[in-house]
Amino acid sequence: MTKIRINPNEVKAILQPWQALELLATHKEGRKVRVHTFMSTSFALMGCDMDLTQVKAIFKKAKLDDIVLSGPNMRGVGHGVAFWEDGKGWTFLATDSVKLDAIYKLRKI
Repeated sequence: MTKIRINPNEVKAILQPWQALELLATHKEGRKVRVHTFMSTSFALMGCDMDLTQVKAIFKKAKLDDIVLSGPNMRGVGHGVAFWEDGKGWTFLATDSVKLDAIYKLRKI
């Protein structure tokens, strides 16, 4: 029999797509709604803006644990939501700090 070990803090960090969308700090660029991101590259993080429609499309395809609350370092620079894309790695999304603090408090993280 195989024992399954679950880290409760990792489980608490998993977000549903709708929860992640509510945490985002979006801005308008012309007629487009965008969110600032940091994307992982082979050697560093690259900052750029991403269309919210593109984020929603990625979230639709996401597996159960692909969207999570980021760790303390990324939270500290205002990018408290992260998502994983196969072949691309992690992308960190800008978040509303008040809403992010509330979800950490609610989930007791």
